[in-house]
Amino acid sequence: MLSLLRKDFPKSYKIKLKSSVREYLPIKGLAKSDTHRFFANALAYYELHPLLEEYAREAMVEFEWYEDTEDEKSVMPSSYTVFGLGLSSERYFPLVEAYMDLVDDEHQLMHDKFTAVFADTYGITERSTPTLTFCLLRSHDSLKLKIQPELETEDKLSLFVQHIETLSDGEAERVLYPIWGKAEKLAAMARKAQEPRKDLLLRLLKATGIACRRFVESCIISMLLRDKATKRQSNDLCLIESRGRTCTYVLRAAHPEGKINYRLVGFWALH
Repeated sequence: MLSLLRKDFPKSYKIKLKSSVREYLPIKGLAKSDTHRFFANALAYYELHPLLEEYAREAMVEFEWYEDTEDEKSVMPSSYTVFGLGLSSERYFPLVEAYMDLVDDEHQLMHDKFTAVFADTYGITERSTPTLTFCLLRSHDSLKLKIQPELETEDKLSLFVQHIETLSDGEAERVLYPIWGKAEKLAAMARKAQEPRKDLLLRLLKATGIACRRFVESCIISMLLRDKATKRQSNDLCLIESRGRTCTYVLRAAHPEGKINYRLVGFWALH
């Protein structure tokens, strides 16, 4: 196979397999195709793993597909090998990262299935977190990870925060969404948390930029709701100026008699 791929063999293909053995990867949702079975059977032999890694690096090509799957179950060549090796040993984390760097996430969904099992298998560790981040950067909104309980511990959350802070605002928001959903939920948790957890959650919000602004706004609203005069009016919080990460807010107050006035609420530097 390697010899063929290194020549002019088509980059999209399928494998026809005649075998009574029906082994599949421990990832729900993948197509139960002959190609999947072939590589799942091969992965059962540990001595083949280095050769399978070599195949995977040769086979992964963006915008190419195994031809015995279609629609939402379509996968890039090398997918089954990468998924199997990635779940077998930390040694293959760089292979997973190389795969995620190439995968066409606009037309492929199945790598989300792998990401969920990867997170369940390895959790949050010094070795696994960078690779999990690579996976989440290619994830979709439908992915939901069940790792919040692990992030209840201060050391795990601190480790996770350190990795998130190396990302851009948009990347950070994308990585956090499969874990906590919309930023408002994370902001609500931060408001209720005690130190040092509160500070760590705020650092996560600040890493996303937009999410941090939402947290500030939710805090302002909570503060205003404690004001009896404010409660008697219909209020809208308005962002009137944003320079970098410094925001200026005013409160637009509509009185019952129809009068409207504005009150400067304050300036917030989102650092």
